[in-house]
Amino acid sequence: MFSRSILILTFCLLLGGSVAAQDPPLPTASPTPFATDKNGIPPEKVGPVPPVNPFYRSNERDIPELSRVGVDMAEQKPLTLDGAIVMALENNRDIEISRKNAFGGGKTIDAFAGLEFLYNHGNQPCLHIPWLFNFSGKPSLTQKWVRTICNEFYGTEGVHGYGYGQDEDQGQLGAWYVISSIGLFDVKGLTDPDPAFGLGSPLFDKVIIELNPKYFKGKKFIIETKQNSRSRIYVNDMKLNGKKLERPFISFADVAKGGRLVLNMSATAKDDYGAGSQK
Repeated sequence: MFSRSILILTFCLLLGGSVAAQDPPLPTASPTPFATDKNGIPPEKVGPVPPVNPFYRSNERDIPELSRVGVDMAEQKPLTLDGAIVMALENNRDIEISRKNAFGGGKTIDAFAGLEFLYNHGNQPCLHIPWLFNFSGKPSLTQKWVRTICNEFYGTEGVHGYGYGQDEDQGQLGAWYVISSIGLFDVKGLTDPDPAFGLGSPLFDKVIIELNPKYFKGKKFIIETKQNSRSRIYVNDMKLNGKKLERPFISFADVAKGGRLVLNMSATAKDDYGAGSQK
């Protein structure tokens, strides 16, 4: 637990660089080199491309059992978000089982590529899953698993995080930790017309997000936790600018305006924050 720490963050992706007054002139194009195939045969001597068979069909296979969805991309069955959430709640044990193996595919140097368990935090396709419980009426499970993954998967010694050769890929695992550790995450990546962050369980007592005046009217957005500790990982109540929130979400627009989000933490799980807390 980072007791009484202050994390000052800037939305780097939203800052950008300064815009030049005039684009520089484009360089003169280089001549296109003479193209050959891998055997050194020039294109005019390569035979015709075989025609596409309009009657081609891949080998038929039975639809996999729902419990197998997510194990193999080739065997996935499309689901609605509601259907996926129902399944996730029924299979909450999958994350618990994965926890025994450091939330990864195994304890080997190439663990990120493993599929020993349905949840593998070392490989990116799983990273949104702990945040889906916010949509299911069980936000306490999002708070539990996000905090637990932050504390147990990541670390500075060899047996945690990258110690097993996890798949960082352009900084995504590190970025997940940064945004999750302050208690915010959007499973849609802020692509919705009216984007919103899901709320989790911040590691810090106080987080200050300094907003760039080029893009935002607000100056700072502050996230504070009360009675936060390693054992008090659940959100008992939450207020935005003094007003009680009934759902575990906050709009991006509210963050951009600046303000203060206060979360009172507890050792007891709580899922009902009011009439609108289910979805």
